[in-house]
Amino acid sequence: MRISDTDPSEVGGGSRKIWWVASGILALCIGGAVFALVGGDHGTSDESTVPVTAQPSVADTVPAPAGPATTVPGYPDSGSDYLGDPLTVLARRTTPDGISLVLYALAGFQSDSSQPLVPGAVISISSNAGGVITVSAGNAAPAVAVPAPPTTLGVVPPRIDVSVGSAVGSSPGGWNPPAWCFATGSYRLTSVRNGSVSVANGPTYAPSGQVRVTLHDAGQADGTPYRVMVAQVPADVTSVTVRFADGVSDTAPAAGGYAVLAAPGGFNGKFSLRLTGSQGKVTTVDWTQIPAEGDARWQRACTPPPPGLPAPGAQQPANPDAERTAISNQFDLLFRSSKPFAERRAALDDATGVADALDQVGQGQFGDAAKQAEYAFGDLVFASPTRAWFQYELTANGTHFTGRFGEANRIGGSWKISRATICQDIALAGVACQPPTDPVQPPGPAGVSGDT
Repeated sequence: MRISDTDPSEVGGGSRKIWWVASGILALCIGGAVFALVGGDHGTSDESTVPVTAQPSVADTVPAPAGPATTVPGYPDSGSDYLGDPLTVLARRTTPDGISLVLYALAGFQSDSSQPLVPGAVISISSNAGGVITVSAGNAAPAVAVPAPPTTLGVVPPRIDVSVGSAVGSSPGGWNPPAWCFATGSYRLTSVRNGSVSVANGPTYAPSGQVRVTLHDAGQADGTPYRVMVAQVPADVTSVTVRFADGVSDTAPAAGGYAVLAAPGGFNGKFSLRLTGSQGKVTTVDWTQIPAEGDARWQRACTPPPPGLPAPGAQQPANPDAERTAISNQFDLLFRSSKPFAERRAALDDATGVADALDQVGQGQFGDAAKQAEYAFGDLVFASPTRAWFQYELTANGTHFTGRFGEANRIGGSWKISRATICQDIALAGVACQPPTDPVQPPGPAGVSGDT
């Protein structure tokens, strides 16, 4: 039938029939979906069914953590920087430039793990006569006894008298290192600037009248460099201001002997500090007045003196003064003369391998420092009429080496400096004489000498 032959009323009726058929189909679909959701008829079906097993979620397989100190074994940790208990806060502040800083007490200042830690607790230190340093965190936790610092350079750790800030203990030889020489603990420092996060660690020292600082360079990886300073100051200081050589400055409160400061810009190791005390007293400290571990001042104060020369032998030269002068002249020829080694080697008892070793030093990174080294001849004792021990000092590359020992032997009527004496100095530049030799060490001291 053609459309043109269809009555309009039939066309409309046909449309209504199509709509009703479509509505019926839709109703059947919805009904089937509802039937499936609510479970439908559980009667027997002619078709076999396959049960579906739900896969467990990650939350179902991983037990809930039991607490902050609990670890769940599984995939390995990949180098987290700290996994211990919460740390006590020594200082917390944000600088005017928006640098957020938090200084935590770390090793040496750990509180009793069975007691709650109170943020902002102030650390104090005291000691007893047995060489034990006692650490307490204000009124937040009971005091904890921490062993005295381990031996360094063979020295018995001193007992720290906090009231005067000096060492009152001593090594067997009577040497007393200052309290600020060796770290008694450490800190953890976190800093944030413009989203750039930095974590650093550094040493802490027993309280004393000496200012100690540690500098950290941060933010370089993110293109937002800034410098951070942890200052340990006398307990009566209430405020610290740092002004760097480029004019950048920061001021921070000091509490418990600590202040943490920061300023924008790359690392700058030249600065001055302005310390304000509780009574309003102001003290200015230049960076050159603050000892740094390993520098000349630190070495003089914190390096134990060497053992002294041995006692003179039973038999002495007939004219000790003249013989001493002869040895000193040979020392000057070998170490203080500008003559070529071909002439200076006459002062040695054996020059085997020395020339080659000196050539290696001259061609290495310490060549210029070796040429500018300065020597000073010291005390001397005669073990016999033909053998002598002496002390000397050496300054090279900005480092002062004290308490060095040398040996001289009288051979064929002339005094000669031992090969081991010059080879031990060549070794300071990382070059060994061939064949190698041991450093010079006298047999036994007559007593302990040295500047304390």
